Amino acid sequence: MASFGVAPVAVAWLCGNRTPLDAAIAVAYVVCVAQRLAYFGAEETPADGPRRFYSGLPVTFGSLVFALAYPVLPLFGGAAFAWTLRGAVVLLAALYVLNFPMPKPRGLFYPVFILLALAISAFWVLRMIG
Repeated sequence: MASFGVAPVAVAWLCGNRTPLDAAIAVAYVVCVAQRLAYFGAEETPADGPRRFYSGLPVTFGSLVFALAYPVLPLFGGAAFAWTLRGAVVLLAALYVLNFPMPKPRGLFYPVFILLALAISAFWVLRMIG
C-alpha cells in the first residue's frame, strides 16, 4: 500500500501537483489501490490451478508506468507536465478497479523489464551526478 499507493502520489505532490484537484486525485488513487489490493488480491488464488490473466491492472504495474513517466514528463514543461501526470494517475486508478482480463507477463517480458529498469536507473544516476 505504501510503495504502490501512497508513494506515487506523494512524488506527484513533491513535483508540484498541489492543488485541491490534485489532492482529490491523490485520495481517489489511494482508495483505488486499496480496493485493488483488497478485492482482486483475494481473487488471485483459484482452486483449479494458476491463472493466465489478472482481473484488471495489478498495482505493481503502476511502478513501471511512474518510473517511465517521471523522467519523460518534465520534457513537457510546466502545465503540460502537471496535466499529463494527473491524467496518468487517474488512468491508472481506473485500470486498477476495472475488471478486464490483463495477461500475466511471461517469456520476453522479464528480460525487457530488467533492461528497462537498468536504463531508468542509469538515467537517474546520470542526472544526479551530471
